[in-house]
Amino acid sequence: MSENKSDFELGPCKIDLDRTIRFVKQDLKDDWFLDPLRFEDRIDRATIADYFRNNIRENNGVYKPVKRLEINIPKQGFTLRYSLETCFYDRVAYHAFGEILIRNFDKLLHRRVFNHRLDVLSFNEDKPRYLFLNSIFQWQKFEEFVRVGSDGKTVLQTDGQNYYESIR
Repeated sequence: MSENKSDFELGPCKIDLDRTIRFVKQDLKDDWFLDPLRFEDRIDRATIADYFRNNIRENNGVYKPVKRLEINIPKQGFTLRYSLETCFYDRVAYHAFGEILIRNFDKLLHRRVFNHRLDVLSFNEDKPRYLFLNSIFQWQKFEEFVRVGSDGKTVLQTDGQNYYESIR
């Protein structure tokens, strides 16, 4: 973990903003509504660290996100799908807190949990790009697992909300 003056502690955990910002920048490439500046005007480590410290202090030790904005996104076949757009700092929080949680809990998850699994190869690199495994690939693994194990006789209940674009 780097020793930046903009890194900060959150309870017993230390947030490495260089790693977190790399994850956020990769995430920004998937935006529905691209920011013309790619948030370069907000990617300042000291400003981000100050935002977190102030948010946590003002909320009695708890990080409180900003209310999300629901926007309808046009899809193929002239349909709409909603998207919950979060503020930039909440996206940083998602990756910072996600890194803390996934680092500690991924190994405890059952092998049949496919969503939001740690991308170990990328995560252990000096400059990782991805925090989680690719969701489309994970959905395909899930489909294959069900196909092989079902022998055509299985009733399946799952949450497909995050995979709706890949479901045939």
